[in-house]
Amino acid sequence: MFTFCLNTFDKNKNMKANYQIEFLRFNNFESTVHLSVKVLKENLSFYSTILMDISHLNPIINQLQKNNPNKEILDALDVQYFGDYRCYELEFSNCEKKQLDLEELDFQEILVKEIRA
Repeated sequence: MFTFCLNTFDKNKNMKANYQIEFLRFNNFESTVHLSVKVLKENLSFYSTILMDISHLNPIINQLQKNNPNKEILDALDVQYFGDYRCYELEFSNCEKKQLDLEELDFQEILVKEIRA
């Protein structure tokens, strides 16, 4: 069973979360990107899935590319074809710096759906 939590990212919160992206997945029929992340809050850590609008995909990839200049991020893009349906998956296991800075991406005002088991 999954618990759905709605979070907004606020600069003034005492307990800032860090997000290390493991992989992202999206397809050509939906406008949602599924981010599989490891969430680190002070001494707690857990894995979660964050759902974001596809319009945030390029800023995420750009930030990861900037953090890993010696590696071409999109080389790891895997595409699976099922007729007209295409499933895209990007895994970041070979990236040294998988940290996402959501404040830099300016997601403070955006409502994000976070899924935790």
